Amino acid sequence: MFPVVPEYLVRRFKFWANGSVQEGMCQAAELYHMVASFTPQQRQQAYSLGIDLFNHGRMVVITMSKHEYVVWSGLRSSQPLHPEKATGSDTHSGIALVSAHHEVPN
Repeated sequence: MFPVVPEYLVRRFKFWANGSVQEGMCQAAELYHMVASFTPQQRQQAYSLGIDLFNHGRMVVITMSKHEYVVWSGLRSSQPLHPEKATGSDTHSGIALVSAHHEVPN
């Protein structure tokens, strides 16, 4: 299956991909992008989404905190973050890390 880990054990970051800033995280030397966030009352939906992604061959991690459950998909195993915007080489390029302490240039 896939890991469910406490939020404090991962490192979140922002990155630029396909024309917008995305939410990412690092866990166990892998990079992930945020797929969806759920309230604790919706945790079953988070698990269902995680299972669906995992069954489609994605690397999945769910992080949990007192306030939210977040489903993450591995950047190496995922399709473009915005497939409707990506064409040709855009599916493998255009990703840049953005420091959490700096603003993204326009």
